[in-house]
Parts: sequence; structure tokens; C-alpha cells
Amino acid sequence: LPHWDASMPGHGFLLGCHAFALEETGDVARAEAVGRAAVALEPGDLWGAHAVAHAIGAQGRMREGIAWLRWLEPSLAGGSNFVRHVHWHRALFHLALGQAEDALALYDRAVWAEPSEDVRDLMNAVHLLWRLEASGVPVGAWRWDGLAAIAERRIGEHAWAFADLHYVLALAGAGRDDAASRMIASIAARAGAEADTQARLHAEVGLCAARAVAAAMGGEATDAVAAFDAALLHLPALGGSHAQRSVFLAMRDRAARQAVRGSLRQG
Repeated sequence: LPHWDASMPGHGFLLGCHAFALEETGDVARAEAVGRAAVALEPGDLWGAHAVAHAIGAQGRMREGIAWLRWLEPSLAGGSNFVRHVHWHRALFHLALGQAEDALALYDRAVWAEPSEDVRDLMNAVHLLWRLEASGVPVGAWRWDGLAAIAERRIGEHAWAFADLHYVLALAGAGRDDAASRMIASIAARAGAEADTQARLHAEVGLCAARAVAAAMGGEATDAVAAFDAALLHLPALGGSHAQRSVFLAMRDRAARQAVRGSLRQG
């Protein structure tokens, strides 16, 4: 950063990356300021604009987040599949405000308007679909099935441990329990037999987190809470952003509430 200034080509893009790093390390006010400066220099820089959305969301200013992303829409036309991720943020803002219909409409219109083999697109869709369903929105089995069909083809790959958690969630969400079990067994085999980075991460945290997801989706609330509690502290090592990992925190909290209700009924 000290070697760059606004007169140099690409400076806005550098600021966009810096803004995201600031948000992920907790300096959200500065992240927003730097991100806005990045977009002023490079209006088409979706990364900088996305960093601002992260910063606004981290401060709980959901209505402002929606307004920011609406203002950004002209810059989204013709963009890469990162546009789907920007719409994912907007859908989450709507959902946080209780505007579930708007969030579901964005899912169908922008987040998952058509199937995609790109894992980043699938992760957006899986996360949002779980959030919608957890909010009481009937999302329909066909939406889960579309995601699970792609996830099932990924059994045995394990190129990215964080993605594997989303594959397990997609399979369990679609009721493909056998496929989810096969995915977890494959993760366990990878964690125990190889020494590359992703295998190591699965051995340290990914496998435990995957089991937590499966338990939560299977209604095994107590087991889910225990597994999540063992995994969540180390979850950032798997990658993703705070916003992306938040779905697993939400799953843990939901399982905890279910476990308490189960104990009260037994009592």
C-alpha cells in the first residue's frame, strides 16, 4: 500500500482488496470508507463494492445495504458469476429484515437463476436456501434437489474443505441421507490418508464440522451442538468470509434451541 497512490492505474482495485481485508479483521468502519473510495475510483470493481456490503452488514445496517446494492445494479450487467454473490448479500439483507419473499425471489432470479457447476455459486445457493427454510419459508424439495444433484457428483473430490461442508448441507437438505453419509465417509478417508493442506484441514476441523452439519440436518440436536462447539473456533481455517461461515453459527444456535426444547419435553 505505501507504494501506491491514486494516480497509478489499478489503485481502486487495490483499495477494494484492502477494504475486504479490513472487514474480515474487524475494522468495519474503516473497511466501509476504503471500500467506498475504491468504488469511486473504479465503479465497476465488484470486489470493492462487495467489501462495502460486508462492512454495512457487519454493522447491522441492512436497509442501507439493500440501498447500496440497488445503487450498484448498473455496474452488475455483464459481470462475472461474482454478480451472483453480490445478489446473495442482498438476499441476506432482505431476510434479516423479515422480507423473506424478496429473498426467495432473488434466489430464483439471480442467485440460482440457472444451475452452475461453480462451487462458489453452489455455496451461495445452499447457504441462502438453508436460511430461508430455517426462517419458515417453504422452499420446495425441487430447489434442494437441484443443488444436491451437483453436490453428489462431488463425492470423492475434496478440493476445498469449506466447500465440502456445503455439499453435505445440500445433500442433507434434499433428504439424500445415504449420499450425505458417503460424502462424510469420503471426507474421513481423505482426512486420514493424505497429507496435503485440505486433508490436514479436514483432519483438524472439516470432518467434525461436516458431521455437525449432518447431525443438525438429521434432527440430532445434542450431537450437532457438541460437534459444532468442537469445530467452530477453528472454522476460519477452512476459508470463506465471516458472512459465509455465519450459516454454521446459525445452525449451531438452532440446534441448541432444539436441544433445549427436547430436554424440556423429556422433563
